[in-house]
Amino acid sequence: MTAFSYNVLHNTNGDPVPIELGEEILRTVLDAGPVLDALILELCQEDDRFPNLSTFFQAVRHYFAHLLPEKIEHDYFGQPIDPIIVQSQRWMTFENEFSRDVHRLIVAEGQHQNAIYFPNPTHEHHPESLFNIQPFVQRHPIITKSTPIASAGSCFAIEISQHLQASGFNYVVAEREPFWRAISKYPESSAAWGRIFNTPSFRQLADKAAGKIKLPDYEIYNINNECWEEPFRESVFYKSKKDLIDSRVPHNVACRQVFKKADVMIITLGLNEAWQHKRTGYFASNNPTFASYYALFRHRVLSYQENLDALNNMIDTLRSINPALKFIVSVSPIPFLATGLSDHTHVVVANSRSKAMLQTVAEEFVRTHDGVYYFPSYEMVTNCIENPWAADQRHVKPEAVAKVMQMFEEMFVAD
Repeated sequence: MTAFSYNVLHNTNGDPVPIELGEEILRTVLDAGPVLDALILELCQEDDRFPNLSTFFQAVRHYFAHLLPEKIEHDYFGQPIDPIIVQSQRWMTFENEFSRDVHRLIVAEGQHQNAIYFPNPTHEHHPESLFNIQPFVQRHPIITKSTPIASAGSCFAIEISQHLQASGFNYVVAEREPFWRAISKYPESSAAWGRIFNTPSFRQLADKAAGKIKLPDYEIYNINNECWEEPFRESVFYKSKKDLIDSRVPHNVACRQVFKKADVMIITLGLNEAWQHKRTGYFASNNPTFASYYALFRHRVLSYQENLDALNNMIDTLRSINPALKFIVSVSPIPFLATGLSDHTHVVVANSRSKAMLQTVAEEFVRTHDGVYYFPSYEMVTNCIENPWAADQRHVKPEAVAKVMQMFEEMFVAD
């Protein structure tokens, strides 16, 4: 058996430990049985009072250290695990966990205190404004100017793609939008997959690129823009119906090319409400635009598990195309344009619930996959930038976007 390693406990030299507390700690950590009974008898007599927790922990440690060598010397392989060894391991685990917990709210050397404590500009010793911080702790320098980067998502994903291209990053473009609102000389995304607002549409994008699915074919004339579009690629407009039909096969090829070429994929999660195709179960990438959509699609509020399953399926499929593909995930700060729940929920409340759901899903998605990182653009805009909103109070001012992308480079760019 290897020697036990105990963390140094710096904050356990405070109040005395009465016998009742010592016994309660032992009963919390150790299993009921002869070892626990013997420790209580040894350490928790009526006249015992340890000056502090460190002394009490040391006494328990000493008890196990006295018994273990003799036990190990007389044991041999194949024997059942002795209760002394089991309980000593439980105590070791407890001390290590205790050491971590007792330091959770203490600012370590070199650690910014506002990673623990909410910024307070009126603090007597450490005044700090919320508007002067970037809400991240760890850097993940996975990008250089030469790293092939792709992106997809809602409106804020467009802001990210525009910044990356304007700043000279190696942004992957396999297909340009054929006809679009000219907001920039740069494409909105890496292929003409349009704006993606819900997690099932990310899964569908991956499955489409892998050749696993064929989405229903609908060509709808947009009288406002005098062009043709389809519900599964929002804001991708074609001048003729034939152009739209002819684009589908090369578009799928372009999607696959993006995922094979990119080293890093940036996705922004937008909405938790979605519209599902009644016949096939596939999802439109945005809200219905015309009356005919309502005949074909039903309104859905996606559950936590549906959102998480969609992202898990997406990453499995895309990594079957490119096993080394890394992901940067964020939640779009741009609120709902409209909610389908207005018979009982205000759009402001629906938006808050949607963003909270997506934040929780993103956290679990990052936690359970290697090479997946969270980018707190939502938190930066909604908390750490003073007056970030444009005149419509939904979209983000260019100077606010610049601050968000400055944080992006701080977090992810190696050079």
